[in-house]
Amino acid sequence: MTTFLRILFWVAINSRLYYLWSKFYQSTFERWAKNVVLPVYGSLLELEADLSKMKWIADGFWELGDAIGSPQATYVKYLKESKLAKDCDEFAIYAVDRIEEMKSRGLLSSIRSVGILSVPWHGPKGTGGHNVCAISYIDEDTEKWAYVGNWYHGQTQWGFASLTAVASEIVGNNVSLGYGFANNKLKLLKYKWDAKS
Repeated sequence: MTTFLRILFWVAINSRLYYLWSKFYQSTFERWAKNVVLPVYGSLLELEADLSKMKWIADGFWELGDAIGSPQATYVKYLKESKLAKDCDEFAIYAVDRIEEMKSRGLLSSIRSVGILSVPWHGPKGTGGHNVCAISYIDEDTEKWAYVGNWYHGQTQWGFASLTAVASEIVGNNVSLGYGFANNKLKLLKYKWDAKS
């Protein structure tokens, strides 16, 4: 069963199907938000403060099976729909986009790269998954990793030795089905078959 599920995830990620599906969703159902101007943050703490106020709700029929929404639509929904931000992928893509924007202004100089990390698993309760904003940064001349999303009230979790270590933390005691790491434009940057190895 695990091998079959890993193959399904491999196909969805390496064929870019998950990302193409999400872009289709954004262009079809969230086109109204295309020109929304997003807030400019002066620090990661400011972004975390907004993430901590956003509320998670599960995706439904109109999200086309858990497609990744746009940062702009996430922001509008957060402002206008009683701070509902949809599920983890919206938190993650919003954080990725806003951190990229801060980097473009010369802030967060220790951060090397940022992207959306998609981590599926299989466990006693069935198949599940989680998306977070994963961050590579330099700490005392050593590359380390962190992640932020809707877990931990929007607070960044620091000090992981690798991207795989972040994915393994997210999987917990479940069986890893691999992971995919993409930038804010949903271009795949890295794929791994198993987050536990």
